[in-house]
Amino acid sequence: MTDIFISYSSKDREWVARLAKGLEAHGYEVWWDPEILPGQHYQDVIQKALHGATCTVAVWTPNSVASDYVRAECLWAFNKRNLISVLGKDTEIPTPFNAIQIADLRQWRGSADDANFQRLLRGIKFVQTGKAVPPSQQPEPPKKFLWLPTLLISAAVLGGSGIYWQSTQIDPVKEESPARQASTVVAAPPVTIDPAQVQAEAERKAKEAQANELAQAKATLEADDESAWPSAVERLIDLAKKGEGEAMYLLGIVYQKGRGADKDIKASCKFYKDSAERDNVKANDLYKQLKEAVDDPKICP
Repeated sequence: MTDIFISYSSKDREWVARLAKGLEAHGYEVWWDPEILPGQHYQDVIQKALHGATCTVAVWTPNSVASDYVRAECLWAFNKRNLISVLGKDTEIPTPFNAIQIADLRQWRGSADDANFQRLLRGIKFVQTGKAVPPSQQPEPPKKFLWLPTLLISAAVLGGSGIYWQSTQIDPVKEESPARQASTVVAAPPVTIDPAQVQAEAERKAKEAQANELAQAKATLEADDESAWPSAVERLIDLAKKGEGEAMYLLGIVYQKGRGADKDIKASCKFYKDSAERDNVKANDLYKQLKEAVDDPKICP
């Protein structure tokens, strides 16, 4: 299980790398997508990391606000109540993510002693444990009025003359309560969240991610790099298991032509038929042509 998942736009990678390094320096296991290896299904890897993290840190910039993937990841974390929003650059944080306190790191330059970065660390601890963490004790300020002890001694000597000195103590500045310091620095007004709307948005983002996965697999199969074809076929199989009709259609082509997998007419016929049953016109035409050409119900029923 990962301690922290960072959701961000790849256009802000340099800034996020500094944040990840700062969090790792404090002992946290941090996940961000440079850890995806060639050949891995990136969407599956990201989802596994997101679901396994005990805290999600969203880095908000104009780039991430415009990213559907960032919004989808943050929506999941928001519903799990383990989301912390970080303001990396000037931007308007979208609803419903502006309903929680925000760590303002716009002026942060990587220092571990930065007050706002320290508040972020306390916020992460609070999300993970449910307990507010008080700030570390501040060093005692240097003493002023070093002449005061001498003056008090003089007062004691003069006590017989009726002069009376009374010392006064200045109350230290009160620190914020631990609960307040565990939160972050930029407040946002509460908003009303419609659970149905949140669910609909999550489903829309999931469909967009699935469509992007399908497009990447198709592009890989259309390219000349044969070594990448098997990986694309695996992606299509995963999508077909989720009921994606277009993936079934492409698998029909894969097994008919032997592109990225061994040629298998029976498998091709099955995928064409399954796709046709989901109203894919192209798959229906190819299924009929293949069935007629094979003329064997055991292979192409």
